[in-house]
Amino acid sequence: MSTHSDSAVKSKASIRLPKHITEHEVIKAEEGWRFTCLAWSPDGRWLAIGEEPTEPTRLEGRVRVRDAVSNQWLSLPEPKGEMLEILALAWHPDSLKLAVGSENDELTVLVLTPNHLKLEWRARVNKLITEAIESGTGHGSVRVWSSKRDLGGFRGIYSIAWSPDGNRLALSGESSFVVLLDGNNGRCLRFFDTGADRNPAVCWVNENQLLTEAEENGSEITSWSLTEGTHSREFL
Repeated sequence: MSTHSDSAVKSKASIRLPKHITEHEVIKAEEGWRFTCLAWSPDGRWLAIGEEPTEPTRLEGRVRVRDAVSNQWLSLPEPKGEMLEILALAWHPDSLKLAVGSENDELTVLVLTPNHLKLEWRARVNKLITEAIESGTGHGSVRVWSSKRDLGGFRGIYSIAWSPDGNRLALSGESSFVVLLDGNNGRCLRFFDTGADRNPAVCWVNENQLLTEAEENGSEITSWSLTEGTHSREFL
């Protein structure tokens, strides 16, 4: 699933801006690439763009980050393996880290340094969950909430959200489960079953509450309490 922003910016006539907003610049995808997702950093300086190749013979996606002050693109670490399509991007609250989610359940966290982003850690979500379950209490408890089905496999990462304090990451995607990770090292803290086959979006309300969008016989938004491990309210 892609949201190709480049097709929108090519036709200026289709964009109607409010009177108090003026068009500053149009960024077009390079030849052979198209946009899949984007994210502005909280401080407004960094624009991250996920891209995928237009040629079907190429599978690897890529991330580009632009400095809105100097209009320069930052250099990024070379990807290892196939990132496939980049589906989700999320900036840390301090604007110094970028989380990248791909179609093959791979999560990458990059950290900002002068003139470039360097790799902090990269992991496959399914592997993190498996390691957490197998380790038991050796690496801290892992809470599983209302799991009425087997985990099966966490597939494409559709949505990433940093907690307000920047210590945790919430992930959702092509799976019935929402996963919470330690943002500093990727350790799986807990996961829970929303009861839907697909969860396109997740966001934080506060340190102890999440909102999830679930798709099964329509869309449903649910509020989850992280302290009690239950859903407290549903919004249709």
